[in-house]
Amino acid sequence: MKNIQLIAPASYVPNLKKEIIEVLSEQLKKLDYHLCYTKYLFEKKYFLAGNDPIRLADLEQAFTNPKIDAILAIRGGEGTLRLLDKLDYQKIKKHPKPFIGFSDTTLLQNALFKKIKLPSYTGFVGKFGFQKLSPKTFQNLNLALQNKIRQYTVKTVHSGKAQGILLGGNLNSFCALLGTPYCPDMKGNILVLEEVSEPAYRLDRMLNQLKLAGIFHQISGLILGDMTAGLSTAEKYLANMIIKDVVSTIKCPIVRLNDYSHTHKKVILPLGVHAKIDTTQNILSLDKIEKFN
Repeated sequence: MKNIQLIAPASYVPNLKKEIIEVLSEQLKKLDYHLCYTKYLFEKKYFLAGNDPIRLADLEQAFTNPKIDAILAIRGGEGTLRLLDKLDYQKIKKHPKPFIGFSDTTLLQNALFKKIKLPSYTGFVGKFGFQKLSPKTFQNLNLALQNKIRQYTVKTVHSGKAQGILLGGNLNSFCALLGTPYCPDMKGNILVLEEVSEPAYRLDRMLNQLKLAGIFHQISGLILGDMTAGLSTAEKYLANMIIKDVVSTIKCPIVRLNDYSHTHKKVILPLGVHAKIDTTQNILSLDKIEKFN
């Protein structure tokens, strides 16, 4: 049985108890993984899961510990950005292993690719497993841990074919990387975006920020995950109109992958791998991660 370490690089989980973690542990056992974690998982400071040195040390230890085979973030939230300029990227580069996260860990995952070309998985965090996982989510988590994710069915927004390295994740978090040394080069690559509980005016601002930063002119393709999760019906309608308006100005192939979402929790994607979009077949194809072999 392999070991997967649960870490908290961002916000803490309110009322976190060992009994809740056991639910996740039992589900990972079915995938032949033993769940490990340190006492620091229960730390709190402000909105963070402990101070920066604690979260940083736990993260680096998870990568460098030879007994750990994979790493899983317990949640996103806020705070990952505080670690990016403190990480020892070269130390991590010597110990590549699967890292799985979502939402605020978008910052860390794209920074790891920018600095050391380390791929990772987006679409799942530990707290999703505090309740019984749906069969589809369980299956996709199993495929991710086995490095066997290959393709997903998508819906066409703007037809065409595209290929490049898949990068991105949460819209808000990705925007926070712009202008920093940790934002990956998007020229000729494919960008995937999702968001949760962000009203239309904020989606408009963030999407236009990407546009003004030249990101939409650089990418070869765009994948839109669930962009309106957590909104009311009326708010979703307005948000979708805003998204449609901005997206209409982008010339590259664009597809939807609504199950890449905070709420549906079905799709887990490898970031930092070569991907292809083909709207004639409505398929997103993904290469195997070679770093972990």
